[in-house]
Amino acid sequence: MTSAKSVAGSLRSANSIVLILHQNPDGDAIGSALALKLSLPDKTIRIACVDSIAGVFTEALEPLVVELTLASSADLFVILDCPDLKRTGFASPLARLAKRKKIIVIDHHQKGDLATLANEYYHDSDASSTCEMVANVIDELRLPINSPVATALLLGVHTDTGGFQHSNTTSNTLKLAARLVRCGADYQKLRSTLEPQRDLKKMRLWGEVLGSVSINSLGIAVARVSKATLAKTSATEKDLAGLAKYLCSIEGTKATLVLVETDTGWRGSLRTQSRTFNVGRLAKLLGGNGGRKVAGFLATDAVISGTIGGVDRLSAVKKAKGE
Repeated sequence: MTSAKSVAGSLRSANSIVLILHQNPDGDAIGSALALKLSLPDKTIRIACVDSIAGVFTEALEPLVVELTLASSADLFVILDCPDLKRTGFASPLARLAKRKKIIVIDHHQKGDLATLANEYYHDSDASSTCEMVANVIDELRLPINSPVATALLLGVHTDTGGFQHSNTTSNTLKLAARLVRCGADYQKLRSTLEPQRDLKKMRLWGEVLGSVSINSLGIAVARVSKATLAKTSATEKDLAGLAKYLCSIEGTKATLVLVETDTGWRGSLRTQSRTFNVGRLAKLLGGNGGRKVAGFLATDAVISGTIGGVDRLSAVKKAKGE
C-alpha cells in the first residue's frame, strides 16, 4: 500500500504537478490542494477542477486559481479527496493520461475505481480528512508548516469533521488541529468565515426544501431539490451548504439524503453521524461511492423515482443499516 513517504518522494522528483479536485469541491479537497501548492513553491503546480470554488472558501484562504482543463504536459497528476474517476469530471482525459503519466490518489473515502487507475493510491479510511493525510505528506517532505499552509489544512479538517462534531474526530485529529493552530492557523477567523450565510434567498430555498422532507423506515431524512425550486428561490446548489448537517439533527434520523436535480438526473449527497449506519455502502448500491459517514452518487430519474421517501424498497439497502 502506498504511504505518505512514497507520495512525498514522487512529489519531490516531479517538476510540474497538476492537483485535481472533485466536482463541487468541498473544504477538504480545496484545503489539501492549497496546502500542497503552498508547501512546494519551487514546483510548477496547477489546480484543476470542472466547477468553481464557493465564495466562502475563497474568503477563508489564500487566493486560489483553478483551471478548467488538465495540463497534459505535467510530470505528475494528483487526485485529492476523490475515490471515483467519474467524480473528477475529467474521466476521459485522465484515462488517456494514465497510459503515459504518473497518477497519484490521496483519499480517505471507501476505495473506488481510481484504485486501479492510479500508480500510487495513498488511502487511510481512519483519517478524518484528506487534509490530515496531506499533513503527513508534508511532514515526510520535511517541510515546515507556516500560517497559510496551516489554515488550508485546518479548513479541511474542520469541514470534514463538522467542526469536530462528527464521529470521525479522533485523538490524532485533535492533536493535528492543535498543532495547526500553533503553526499560525486562525481558527476563530476560519470558523466565523465558514458559518452558513443566512441570506434571504438561502432561507427561502431551505424553507421550500424542508417543507417536503420525509423520513423513511430506515430513518433516512430525504430532501429533494428540483431545478424548479432553485429557480423559484433564485438560489444555486451552493446555497444548500450545511443542509445535510442540519437534517442530521432531526430526532430519530439515522442519515440524510439530499437529492439535487441536474440536467441528466440527480446528484445525491448522503451523510450520517451514526456509528453503525454506512452511507458509503448505500451510495455504492446507487452507483456512487464514499466513506461510512459521507458519500455521494449520480443517478437517473429511473433510479431516483423509487428512492424518494422509500430508499428501503431496494432490499439490499437494508445491509447499509448495520443495526
